[in-house]
Amino acid sequence: MDAAWSEQQALRKIKRARTKDEEVALGWKSKREIQIEAYEKAISEADDGMLETLEEMQRKAEVRQARIYMQSYSKAIEEGKAEEVAKSFANNNLTRAGLKRVDGQVVGHLNVRDKEIWEMERQIQQRAEDEMDNYEREQIELLKAHEKAVVENRKKQGG
Repeated sequence: MDAAWSEQQALRKIKRARTKDEEVALGWKSKREIQIEAYEKAISEADDGMLETLEEMQRKAEVRQARIYMQSYSKAIEEGKAEEVAKSFANNNLTRAGLKRVDGQVVGHLNVRDKEIWEMERQIQQRAEDEMDNYEREQIELLKAHEKAVVENRKKQGG
């Protein structure tokens, strides 16, 4: 920005303008215009490399995930553990490292925002239940009893 402003000052000493149209024709720029151009250029350069940076970070995370999984799995197998136990051990180490598990299981890592949203949902449900009449409460109880019966029936059938 400083270099561009110095160029503008030199240009103004060499070429004099009498009107706004002449200033534009001679390439005069205000300090504000120079600053805006510099910021736009910086943003453009940052945007150009963003995708490559993101892909590189993703690749590094995948490599780290594979390395942790394989080291943990190999160590468990060497210790004489069963294959399923070794897989669980390796996936647990991925969870500890904050990486996605290979088995696809999602472990409940809640951030502050998720906790706040769940609390708000609980409050809304509580308020809705408080405003229900007796018939609506009875219907909710019947629905819960039905869902419980369905779950128990599945357990009895082995599925």
